[in-house]
Amino acid sequence: MNAIEPVIRASGLGKKLGSTPPVLQELSFQVDPGTIFGLLGLNGAGKTTAIRLLLGLLRPDAGRSTVFGEDSLHLSRKCRQRIGYLSEEKFPYESLPFPDLVRYVSLFFVKIRLTAAEIFAAAAAMAMAGLLGLINRLRRLDELRLREEVPQA
Repeated sequence: MNAIEPVIRASGLGKKLGSTPPVLQELSFQVDPGTIFGLLGLNGAGKTTAIRLLLGLLRPDAGRSTVFGEDSLHLSRKCRQRIGYLSEEKFPYESLPFPDLVRYVSLFFVKIRLTAAEIFAAAAAMAMAGLLGLINRLRRLDELRLREEVPQA
């Protein structure tokens, strides 16, 4: 009998961020094909970290994981095309080196067949959007600081 490969498999995943206690310790589970699965937990429980580990966006300190049978740290382009991920957090475009941003953006345009110049333009627009967001945040901080410095009548 041929065993069916799980869609997702996590085995002993662990991750420590900074000097705080580990975010994840010994996380193990599998999701079989056709299964509806969710991660539930309090804020800070490690749900987002677990997803980032599964997508290969973070490197685990312990354990390993697979998605569609591929190691999470080395997901192929074909595998990534089958995955959807929308983070609640704004992607830090302004802190990503531009060549990495171009590579990141190109992953989303595989089926559209954009030219290198079009992918570069999309990455540039995303970088500018991130930079403009940073500038706007700094401007708002300056406005708040100025309000505190100006005596109110």
